[in-house]
Amino acid sequence: MQQVKGTKPRKVRDYLAGESGNLVINAITKHLEDKPMLTSAVFSDLLSLLPLDHPKRRFIVQASKASRAYFEAMDRLVPDGLASLDECQIPESLQTCTTPSQAASYWRRRIKTDRNFDPECECFAVLMLNARLRVKGHYVVAIGTLNNIIVHPREVFRRAIAAAAKAIVLLHNHPSGDPAPSRGDIKATREFRRAGRLLRIDVVDHVIMGNPGYSSLRELGYFPS
Repeated sequence: MQQVKGTKPRKVRDYLAGESGNLVINAITKHLEDKPMLTSAVFSDLLSLLPLDHPKRRFIVQASKASRAYFEAMDRLVPDGLASLDECQIPESLQTCTTPSQAASYWRRRIKTDRNFDPECECFAVLMLNARLRVKGHYVVAIGTLNNIIVHPREVFRRAIAAAAKAIVLLHNHPSGDPAPSRGDIKATREFRRAGRLLRIDVVDHVIMGNPGYSSLRELGYFPS
């Protein structure tokens, strides 16, 4: 938490002890009840400004411990099921993903040929990119049924966070062969983009693989700036 220029810590403490300050603290604690994931520096700054007898202080201390445990666990996390670029052994032409055709080629080269891939079921995968849109690797999020798959944003981004990806490309197939996006595909893509903005991980595109073609939700206009 940054100190407001020209505001002394004592005045901030007085503010937080007042009615308006309580509204701020209540808003913070409400957020922490669902997602206690702020950096230790933020917690430290907040506690240094919060009066010692504030009723929410104990809760924020507990949230600070939970947040620290979360980030320590993330540091130890080794993302299972993740295929790194070294393991992929893909040609130089596919090590950069800036177009839907490159993403589609990667799918055909690496994901479709996996021994666990079933062309009769929908499969959802994530292609991870670094800041220069070079491929870091990929992972399969879920395998569904003939015409349905359930994917949660938590699972889409979990390994991308662990691998420090700057951006991702979403890919999934339609066993029917028709690559046109369904209403569910469009709705899910919007949710994934919102989640990506919060996490500062760019969702570059969502490519749907058909047989033999593919469609790009970005090219179809579903990625407004």
